[in-house]
Parts: sequence; C-alpha cells; structure tokens
Amino acid sequence: AFNWQTVGKVTPVKDQRSCGSCWVFGTAAAFESSWAIRNNQMIDVSEQDILSCSKTIAGNGNGDCGGGWMEWVGKYLQVQGTGTEASKPYTATSGTCTAIARPYFASNYGFVSGTGQPTVAQLKAALCAHGVLSVGVNATAHFQAYTSGVFNENVPGLNHCVALVGWDDSKQAWLIKNSWSTGWGMSGYMWIKYGSNGIGSHAVWVDARAIPPAPVEDCLSF
Repeated sequence: AFNWQTVGKVTPVKDQRSCGSCWVFGTAAAFESSWAIRNNQMIDVSEQDILSCSKTIAGNGNGDCGGGWMEWVGKYLQVQGTGTEASKPYTATSGTCTAIARPYFASNYGFVSGTGQPTVAQLKAALCAHGVLSVGVNATAHFQAYTSGVFNENVPGLNHCVALVGWDDSKQAWLIKNSWSTGWGMSGYMWIKYGSNGIGSHAVWVDARAIPPAPVEDCLSF
C-alpha cells in the first residue's frame, strides 16, 4: 500500500461545482502534487485560468464547462504555465482568457498507456515515477452516492476525471481524490476497486518544472 496523501504531497479537496471542469481539476491536482514532490512547496493553482485559456494553445481542443481532456491541461501547463488561485479565482463558468502572472510550469506530461485502461502495475509504476495521476472513471449514480467503503461497480464508459493518489492491495483498491468538495465520499476521497467503472482509463501524468537550487557562494573562487 502507498499513497501520496500520507506523505503530505496532496493538496486539499476542491469543488468544481456545476461546471463540467473535472478534466481541469483532476489534472491540476496531479500538477500541484508533482510540484510539492519536486519542489517541496504546496501551491494552489488557478483552475479558472486553465479552464478559460487552455484552448489558446495550438492543438488543444475547446475545453470548457461542457468537458475536455486531461492532456490539454498538461500541454497548457508546459507551454503557458499558470498562476495562483488568488490571481484568477474559480467562477464555475467557462469564462474568458485574461493575462495573469503564470510562474508555475510543467516540464513534461504524457499518457501512462495511451487513452485506454492501463494495468494495475502500470498505474502503480506511474504513481511512483510521476506522483498523482489524472484519470478517467464512469461516475454513475451509484458513484455519485458513495459515502464510504470500497466502491465496486462495473459499468462501461467514461464521463468524469479524478486524481488517483495511491493504492492498497489489501483492499484491492485505488484511493482517488474527487473535485466535488469534502462533503462527498470520505471527505472528498473514495476507495475504488481495481478496474471498477474504467478507473484509470486515459491516465495522464504531469511533471512539474523543478525550481533550481540557489547558487552556493564559493569564497575560494574570489
């Protein structure tokens, strides 16, 4: 068993509200955790900036409150970067793209295993190599009504994105962080059986750009 939450590398649960922006929230969560892992700094990035502006990057689709894909967020963070939540607060609308300070960049992003459903071993390896992952799942009515325990349903299809933060082989389940506030599930989290409802499909990792260490003065060179 392992999860990034227990080592303090997962940011707090957020709330996407009535906007279909899970593709932004799940991937921003992965990026924030990677930043914490690589730079030992917790950040709160602007989902609104990504939601309103990701379409400005060549090759990205027109993601908005009607939906989008995780790799569009990865590409935006690599090319454009983003700012803090305070610099452009979330409005739960598609909004308009405006100029803000964007100091947070990804160094790279990619799929764990294409757009399909990776194996349990592949997802574990990616979690260890990259940190929290942005993954797809079918959020059925039963999924939405989850309160505790290990969720186990097998309904095909994908309609939601969550952050996959860890696993527990004794439960045969993944631990995921959702973006439906702490009022959902186990304070915003869920244990979901390996393979249940397509969990892990379309998995994307995002590596944060590492901040270079400050130069060390060497008095011998003067």
